[in-house]
Amino acid sequence: MIDPSIRKRNRELFEIAHERIRKTRQRSLDVIYVTNKEDAGADRNFFLLTGIDSGNFLYSSVLVFKDGSIQLFVQELEEEEARLAGLPFTLVRPGEETLTKALKGHQSIGVNASGISLGEAGKLKDKRFSLVNIAPDLDDMRAVKIKREIENLSKSSEIAAATAAHIPSIAKAGITERELAALIDYGMARLGSERPSFDTIVAFGENSAIPHAKPGSRKLKKGDLILCDFGATFGKMCSDITRVYVCGRPTDMQSALYNAILSIQKDAIAGIKSGMNGRALHEAANEGVLSFFRKQGAPGKMGHGLGHSVGYYCHDGKRVGSVDYTIPDNFATTIEPAGYLKGFGGVRIEDTVLVTRRGAEVLTEKAPKARLIEIPI
Repeated sequence: MIDPSIRKRNRELFEIAHERIRKTRQRSLDVIYVTNKEDAGADRNFFLLTGIDSGNFLYSSVLVFKDGSIQLFVQELEEEEARLAGLPFTLVRPGEETLTKALKGHQSIGVNASGISLGEAGKLKDKRFSLVNIAPDLDDMRAVKIKREIENLSKSSEIAAATAAHIPSIAKAGITERELAALIDYGMARLGSERPSFDTIVAFGENSAIPHAKPGSRKLKKGDLILCDFGATFGKMCSDITRVYVCGRPTDMQSALYNAILSIQKDAIAGIKSGMNGRALHEAANEGVLSFFRKQGAPGKMGHGLGHSVGYYCHDGKRVGSVDYTIPDNFATTIEPAGYLKGFGGVRIEDTVLVTRRGAEVLTEKAPKARLIEIPI
């Protein structure tokens, strides 16, 4: 049986999407269809709508009805997973138009335009169904976490934080970026992570000035900054954390940059709460970074938003950045100010936080960051 909180949220999604569509397109919305098929990009909104927090369901789809109830459509190889989930399901067999039969009597179907293949959308249109994009409404719904999601997000954050705390004991001079990234992924798996929430970033020295650096064969040497950005997954919920270390004693500039970014992050975390527009918070952080580099006479910058929502995706659709966005209650986001200087390196300090009316709870707080941690040579 579907979780009552999931069913309630599905009803709200249906009502919100229906009202938006009615105003803009003068259409009704009869049913919502989301496919998690691997060849169509594996849309994790499938898990949002079903409440399933284990298993893969890579060949499955779901119909959501106006009362919030659902019907799964699974292939035979996923039958046991569906039974364990305890939700109503229909087996899809080759050559049978199972979905078309289930949609009989419905006309207007809400779909995630970025999560359905052109081929499948074409087949539905060929059957004279009208498709309506509800991607904006799904993004809004994912931004607000319910109790079970918060619990799973907290666990994935704990795993990431514990892994970050262990990095100084495994990062040694001579290790490559690729080797350290593999050890981080292994460490998260040992602590219960289902998978990395994204490709782990490890960047040494000058490479740390590249925000999304790809780990390579660069070896760690004395004086290098070490930037590690990674996340765990638990119960389908992603976490995201970045910590920076230094191999040996830091230079004055390295320490100054680190302390400046840490101060900016502390101010942002102290200032964020639900109901506020995130743009002002981002702009204050960005100006703080630029001000630091101006005082140093260096052309450094941040160059990205202060944070992004996290959940079923690591980048889950919303941003605390140079856009107007009113932060909802129970909003999970990163707070990740950074300063990058080409040829020198970069510092990014990132935590996953849960934002409520009371302010922010740092879910990755157990990962040390009070100072630039030195890795012994």
